[in-house]
Amino acid sequence: MFLALAVVLGPDSGFPQSEAQDRTARVAALCAEGQLVEALEAARLDPAPNRAAKLEADVWWTAGDLGRALGAARAGLEVAPDDLALGSLATDLALALDLSNEAEHHVARLGLALASQPAEAPNLEWWHTRHAQLRAACEAAGLELSLRTRASVRARAVALIGAIGALVALTRLLRPGTTTPPRVIPPQ
Repeated sequence: MFLALAVVLGPDSGFPQSEAQDRTARVAALCAEGQLVEALEAARLDPAPNRAAKLEADVWWTAGDLGRALGAARAGLEVAPDDLALGSLATDLALALDLSNEAEHHVARLGLALASQPAEAPNLEWWHTRHAQLRAACEAAGLELSLRTRASVRARAVALIGAIGALVALTRLLRPGTTTPPRVIPPQ
């Protein structure tokens, strides 16, 4: 996600860079080169725990391990619950992993973190729009989960009724004296 921006605005972009931007650009470059182990090590060296968690989550996402990416985002939110980028990332990952309840939890925390931001915070309008998008995605995921759950319950009920019907028929066939013997028609 923001790793691509770090590559574009990397150390050779002509813009002044902070140490955090340099580390982000380095991690992004290592990911782009497929050197994920080195990228992970570089991400974990960031002195700010929330930035280190965000970078680690981005590396795991690049590697295709969304579960570990979500774990890194969760760890970052433990130390920085008001980090908007981590809250957004955790929500995205939970949605991608079809964990709608967890996604709803993260989007609610993101809303609280957003409410605690000062009015002059940078990109506040963008974050409000992003939060609304994530909230809508969580509602859709929750509705989909509800529909799947109902369909699963109906399918189980139909299967159970069918199994009971089959057992009743089988017991009637196997119980002596309850069936009439076949009529034999004598030859003429």
